[in-house]
Amino acid sequence: MLGEVAAILSALCAAASSALYRIGVKQADPLHANIGRIWATTLIVLLSLLLTGQFSSYLSMPTGAIVLAGLSGLVGMGIGDTFYFLGIRSIGVARAVPLTFTYPLFTTIAALLFLGEELTSTVVAGTFLILTGLWLLTSRGASDDTKFQKKGVAAAMIAAILWATGITLMAAVVKTVDPYPATAMRMTVSAVVFTSFVPFTGGLREMKKLSQRSWLTMSIGGVMALIIGWILLGYSLSDIGAARAVPLSSVSPLFSVAIGLLFFKEQVTWKIPAGTLLSVIGTVLVTIG
Repeated sequence: MLGEVAAILSALCAAASSALYRIGVKQADPLHANIGRIWATTLIVLLSLLLTGQFSSYLSMPTGAIVLAGLSGLVGMGIGDTFYFLGIRSIGVARAVPLTFTYPLFTTIAALLFLGEELTSTVVAGTFLILTGLWLLTSRGASDDTKFQKKGVAAAMIAAILWATGITLMAAVVKTVDPYPATAMRMTVSAVVFTSFVPFTGGLREMKKLSQRSWLTMSIGGVMALIIGWILLGYSLSDIGAARAVPLSSVSPLFSVAIGLLFFKEQVTWKIPAGTLLSVIGTVLVTIG
């Protein structure tokens, strides 16, 4: 029972973080808001490594693992999450989150093309459902907004592809290195490299424009999604296995649609909840297939 609860709480963390991100990037540049978020979560993770005696594992990681973990962080957390925040700011959580959370489809495609994994009927069915859901979510009737916000849709889908790439890279790392120190290294490299871009993207002047509200909401959102959510998911996977944990933890887009409607009054039509439901079911099938 605890494993099931942990999986659902993990999904809630992901959904709640998207709401906090929406608040954080409302009047802030997604890139600079993301830099602040990454540093906040990185420092917390590094502190936890010190307190749990795992810091030596972090410092002694092989060079190859550091490179792959760093690339995973840059692609997924850095560039991918920046596009994710741009999507949230442009089209809202009810639409951006379901689009971006189709990333397992792209992970599966990469595995089929480059790792030689078998194409099963379950994966085919899941892919069909995801594509149908994407069609509903991106069609012109998916929002009451008269202007079809192509930029937001494109940003959310680019984020999905980058997340899939980052996860694929990280999967190679954790085969030989403990996952938690590897995650810390992933965050550290991403934070350092993206901070080096600050002088070329407006400098400290742009960072100072971030309000206390943006700093706080982005930081709390990062802790919920990148630390608490993943710890809960990890516990669920170890307690009840992937076959049960993955479907339960994949429902976060449904929570995000509810959050968008109830708390942000986002104007949507029937196509968004319908497309979200199809995408969630398809994602589950692709993941377990």
